[in-house]
Amino acid sequence: MHPNALLEHATELLHRVLQLKQPADGVVSDYFRAHRTLGSRERHTLAETTYAVLRKRLLWQHLAQSGKGELERRLAVLAWQGNDGFLRAASASDGKPGAEAIVAGQRCPLAGRVSMDLVAIDVTDLADAEVKRGDLVNLLGPEIGVDDLATRAGTIGYEVLTSLGRRYRRIYRG
Repeated sequence: MHPNALLEHATELLHRVLQLKQPADGVVSDYFRAHRTLGSRERHTLAETTYAVLRKRLLWQHLAQSGKGELERRLAVLAWQGNDGFLRAASASDGKPGAEAIVAGQRCPLAGRVSMDLVAIDVTDLADAEVKRGDLVNLLGPEIGVDDLATRAGTIGYEVLTSLGRRYRRIYRG
């Protein structure tokens, strides 16, 4: 499935789940029944992303209730091809921050797990006009180096470089 199509499904499913009108499992099941053409890989990616975002929302809700954070967060969902090789270990969890992404020139934290085809990025601190659909996002480049990403993923730079897919442009310098 093309990343844009998967992104459309993720956006629609997250919108339904985050309305919190019924349990998330029921919303996801109903969505999958209504979209029977989704393959198992797409279903897995959508479910994993949805539950990761929901867990993050519940954490933010807990922090807001305890006076340690805000409840309302804005997330951008980034779609890519599954063979791009971005490390799942770069995911954010309740106990540790994950990798960061450069969105509109600013560092923004990942929100939840890195799945096969999607990742959520917390863009709450950016102005509404700064982020729009179709914007480019840097996960690795001049602002975020290999060693920075490796540290966030709990590994070494060599593993980051060797995990990247063939579609990345490589420049060798002596």
